[in-house]
This record gives sequence, structure tokens and C-alpha cells, in this order.
Amino acid sequence: MKKTYLVILAFFITFGAFAEVHELTVEQAVELALKSNPTMQGESVNLDTLKRARDFSFNDLLPSLNFQAAVSRSNEASSMVDPLSGGAIDLPQWSSIFNLQLQWLLNPAVFLGIKQNSIAYKGGLLQYEDAAMKVTRDIHKMYNNIYLFEKTLGIFKENLVTAKERYENALISYNNGFLRELDLKQIQAAYESLKPQLIEQENQLEVFLMNFKMLLGIKQSDELKLVHNVKLIEEVPIFDTQSLIDTYLTSRADIQKMETQIEALKVAKEAQLLGQLSPSLSISIGYNPISSIGENIDVDYADRGSFSIGISIPIGNYIFASIPLKAAMDMDDSIRQLEIALISYTMAAEFEIRKLDLELKKIKKSLDAEKFNSSLAEDVYVQTEEAYNDGNRVTYLELEEAQSKYNQARISYLSEQINLLNTIVDLEYALNECITNINCEVSK
Repeated sequence: MKKTYLVILAFFITFGAFAEVHELTVEQAVELALKSNPTMQGESVNLDTLKRARDFSFNDLLPSLNFQAAVSRSNEASSMVDPLSGGAIDLPQWSSIFNLQLQWLLNPAVFLGIKQNSIAYKGGLLQYEDAAMKVTRDIHKMYNNIYLFEKTLGIFKENLVTAKERYENALISYNNGFLRELDLKQIQAAYESLKPQLIEQENQLEVFLMNFKMLLGIKQSDELKLVHNVKLIEEVPIFDTQSLIDTYLTSRADIQKMETQIEALKVAKEAQLLGQLSPSLSISIGYNPISSIGENIDVDYADRGSFSIGISIPIGNYIFASIPLKAAMDMDDSIRQLEIALISYTMAAEFEIRKLDLELKKIKKSLDAEKFNSSLAEDVYVQTEEAYNDGNRVTYLELEEAQSKYNQARISYLSEQINLLNTIVDLEYALNECITNINCEVSK
């Protein structure tokens, strides 16, 4: 028994201590995902790298500075003849040398490199913004879908409870001799058939929640409680599609990012040409003090140094102009390809906006029909149930069919309402703008 308690304790220490409980509204879910989602974490690291490259771009303007020091000793004493006196002069056995070297290479292309880093950081900001908007959109849509699934599951549970009550009442009637065995078995079969359906619905909801945890960036072992604040609407907002396109299309983060890529390529082309055709200035300063000492002689010291300044002109690139010209033409082709891709991408974005607007118009037509159908199915079910309870020639199968159609109509109407919310979320993402007061808290 003691061993069993230790195993249970170890389990809770290992798993329970690290499991967290997340009770989230949709706004809190978005906030958590923007911090914990792996994609967002990767984009954050990438943005930090680009920012650091921009902030330290001035490093390319700094000179290189090197310092060297060495000490040496000769194992054998040596001497040389003094040319003046003819006597022997002992050569030093110890010597030391120090070298301080500063080199500075300057080319106008360096300044364009600084500009490239700044453009790259701007593109990184746009990429981060686009990724954040995608995560926000996906969180909101999945949150709405989980709400729909939980409501659907609630309808299944209501149906199961009602079927159970009817079976229990039928069993009493059968025991009292008021109901045939065949009728009882039909009612029982209808009741039992709902149980596997409920289990399947619960399993699918669990899969939805697991996917939601992945999107949030939390552990599967964490407990997730969603505080639903979904605001269902019945009135479909109407927009001027062309006005939306004219106003918001070019402000999309993904389109701005492509424009930034084109700008970066143009600067890269300019930097490449400048680097191949412009002169380079080089400055070098050296300081090399040398000291030596030997037996019976004083320290010998020499203070040496050097300074040089030069200019390098790549005349070969002027004589053989095809070298820089080919490189420039290759860059022009890359720029043109991106410009064509931008046109295609912009057309696709406009198509997406128009398609979503058509979807809203379709929902507007179908929502009223779904609402009417739900209300009508409810009336039919209520009247059928009353007739069945009163014994007015209504079979259980007819009652079951009426209830099934009513539940189906309820789910269909709710699904269309969720579809409306999700379509608005998609449209606001496509426009990169909150155009309603429905999802503004998670669209910015």
C-alpha cells in the first residue's frame, strides 16, 4: 500500500506540478498565443536579429585594429665586427617586438549596406505583423468553432436526456401493460443509438481543444477552460467592396512586405554597382617598437612606425564593362520578377476580398432562411410531442424524426451565425483593418 501511495505521489509531482490551468476569453487567448505560439517566437527572434543588424550597421565604418607582441632569445652568443674599430661587438640574445596596426578601408557602397539593413528590418516588422494577424485570425476562428462544437454537444446531451426520460416512461407503461414490447424496443434502440454519437462528438471536441492548445503554444497536459464571450449577430454588415479595395488593399502587411523586398533589391543593385565602379580609400597606420638586450651591453631600443594612405580604382570594370553590366542586368531581372509577382499577388488579394464579400451576401440570404426553418421546426416538434403525449395517433418514430429535424435546424442556424463571424474575421484579415465593432478587440 505504501508503495502505491509513493507511485501516485511521484505521478502528481512529475505531471501535476507542471500542468497549468488556462481560463481564457478570446482576447486572453490571442494575447497568450502572440507570446507562446512557436511561429510567433520564431518571428520574434528573427526580428531581433534584423534589429541588431540595423543598430550595429555602423560597424562596417569602423577600422580594424590589431596588436601583436613577441619575445625571443638566442641560445648561442654571437658577435659581429665593428666596421670602425675593428673590434668584436656582442649581438643581443634577447629581443622583443610589438606591432600595433590600424587599417581602414572605405567605399561608398558601405553606406548603402547600412540602408539595406534598415530596409531589411522594416521588412521584418511587416513579416512579424502579418504573422501576428494570422495567429489572431486563427485563434478567433478556432475559438468560434469550439463554441459551436460545445453548443452542438449540448444539444446532443439534451437529446440524450430526453430520450432517456422517454425510455424510462415507456418502461413504466410497458410494465403496466399499456405499451407493446416492440414499441418499447424501438424507444430503447433510439435511446441507445444516441450514446455512440455523443461519445464521437466528445472525442471530436477533445481533438479541437488539442489543436487549440497547439495554436496557443501551451502543453497538452495543461487544462484549458474557455470563457466564451462570442457575440452572435443576425444582421449581416453591408460594405462597398470597391471602396474597401481602394482604401485598404495596399495597406496589407504581406503586400507592403513584397514592396519592401523590391526596394531592398533596388538598393542592393545600387550597392553592387557602386562597389564595382567606385574607388576605395585605404588608410594604414603601424607602430612597431623593437627592443633587444644582450650580455655586457645596454638595452637597444628602436621606435619604428609607418603610415600609408592609398586609393584603389577598379579600372578593369570600366574597361571590361560587361562584368558590372551583366550583374546589374541580372538584378534588374530579379526586380522585375518581384514586381510581376506583386501584381499577381495584389490581384489574388483583390479576388480574396471580393470572394469574402460575396460570401457575406450569401450568408445574408441564407441566415433569414435558417432562422425561419429553425423556428418552424421547433413548432412542428412541439406540436408533435404534444400530440404524442396525448396519444393522438403519432408514433414514436414520427416524434423522433420531428425532434431530429428540430435539432438539425438549430445546429444549422447556429453554424451559419458562426460562419458569419468567421467570414468577417477573414475579411478584416484580408483588409488588414478592423472595419466592424464585432472583432476589433482581436483584429488590431
